[in-house]
Amino acid sequence: MRIDVYLKLIGAAKTRSQAARMVDNHRARLVGYGGNLKNSNEVFPGERYEVDKATGMDVFEVLAVPPGNSLSKKDRPLYVKHTQTL
Repeated sequence: MRIDVYLKLIGAAKTRSQAARMVDNHRARLVGYGGNLKNSNEVFPGERYEVDKATGMDVFEVLAVPPGNSLSKKDRPLYVKHTQTL
């Protein structure tokens, strides 16, 4: 699954295009990766992503990649969200 789709599905962004802008503007980063992400980067279990927001930084740990292009309440255990406020 693409990073922009994933960020939209887990609620880090309201729309896929907003998620794409976050990646393009380097406000979404793969923890431990020195390069810049592209929207076409695939998400894999075990990865951690930092997302800069106005209220602080969220860190999402991918436990599993959701099947398809939707995420229901039963799929919430597929990621862990850690919030750091300013």
